[in-house]
Amino acid sequence: MFPLMTSILVAAGGGRAMGRLVALVSLPTALGPILGPVIGGVILHWLDWQWLFVVNVPVCLVALALSHRIPDDRAPDSDRARLDVIGVCLLAPGLVGVLLGLSNTHRGVMRTDVLLPMLAGVVLLAVFAFRSAHATGATLVDVRVLARRAVSASSIGLFFFSVVSFGAMLALPLYLQSERDESVLMAALVLIPQGVGALMSRSLAGALTDRIGARWIAVAGCGIVAVATVPFALADASTNLVWLMVALFVRGLGLGTLLSPLMAAGFVGADGSERNDISVVTRSFQQVGGSFGTAVIAVVLTAGATMTIGFRYSFWWATGLAVAGGVLALLLPGRASVPAPTVRHEGVRA
Repeated sequence: MFPLMTSILVAAGGGRAMGRLVALVSLPTALGPILGPVIGGVILHWLDWQWLFVVNVPVCLVALALSHRIPDDRAPDSDRARLDVIGVCLLAPGLVGVLLGLSNTHRGVMRTDVLLPMLAGVVLLAVFAFRSAHATGATLVDVRVLARRAVSASSIGLFFFSVVSFGAMLALPLYLQSERDESVLMAALVLIPQGVGALMSRSLAGALTDRIGARWIAVAGCGIVAVATVPFALADASTNLVWLMVALFVRGLGLGTLLSPLMAAGFVGADGSERNDISVVTRSFQQVGGSFGTAVIAVVLTAGATMTIGFRYSFWWATGLAVAGGVLALLLPGRASVPAPTVRHEGVRA
């Protein structure tokens, strides 16, 4: 759904004001950290954990109903493209294998349930990429778009965005509950400032991306996230909770700043035929990055001699990964020239 929404809006925008357009697209992403932890905390506080899954059913039904309103963007005289069945059989289980292996790393890395699905997934994805890169006809996803620096830099940037976002989101609620003895509901409420910060900064980040380009906005966002994660690496049981909530708010500002430039950069200079492939490729990197970040933090957390040391190391790792993302953000394109809007000349009336 997310790649489809992105490609439709990019096509509607005609390549103009990409930063502000992406800020609009990323509104659900900004609202997620606000509503998700609170709703999850309420459910776990008063209901059983199974309701965390049941609550998705009405959301999916609403999405299914709204999907009928998505316009058909194919040309009227275009032939109906055949589904690349081989590509589906390679890409879908390949991604599932990688994500499944990463999700099992909290029990240990050198395990059969980690290595086998990850190895199978990597092999399937490698075959898919090789086939797509050398295909003469249309494939499920054209990976050759990664040859463009803007797309590859955007994909890597979104990977690290998910690493620093989802990795810390695993550690933060656990830290609040186990180290500070907060309730599930209170831990959810403490996380609200991070979502508020992300919501407040995304529109400004979109406008600045259109004005000065994606590179330095993304670098600044990674820097803010890194600085705002350090207080958690230094915190102990006596650290003021209000101070940590302020740090979460600043961290949210950084996360909200990141998404617009990283997503918009991938579509710089892209033509209409590439937007669907770019949307799928960048979103896939973002999805895998979230699982990778969660896996890294889970491994670091469980490897600590004590839970306190594990949390401290995990937050330092989250800080270092944010810094690495900022360095790689230097590969993003600067300010891109966009096509000027078409001016319709009208006759002058006397």
